Amino acid sequence: MTDAHTPAPTTGTDTRTRPWHGIMVATTLPLREDLTVDYDAYAEHVAWLIAGGCDGVVPNGSLGEYQTLTDEERARVVRTAVEAAGDGARVMPGVAAYGSA
Repeated sequence: MTDAHTPAPTTGTDTRTRPWHGIMVATTLPLREDLTVDYDAYAEHVAWLIAGGCDGVVPNGSLGEYQTLTDEERARVVRTAVEAAGDGARVMPGVAAYGSA
């Protein structure tokens, strides 16, 4: 993770300044029987979505799993999505917070 003052690392083409377009999918997060995140299955799912024609993915998005994850797990979910999506695909992490305030 980077802070607001550190540029995000890039691989290949920098896509941060291109306009958003196309199909962005809020991904589901697979869990194992012990309720830990199955990062390998998640990477396969993200790669499958991109290979199927989606322009990008939204990890930790609107489906609610992020509420039960630690900060470290949330960050790893995003890293997994970025690596699995590959160059040129969009990854737009959810940044919601759970609470009533």
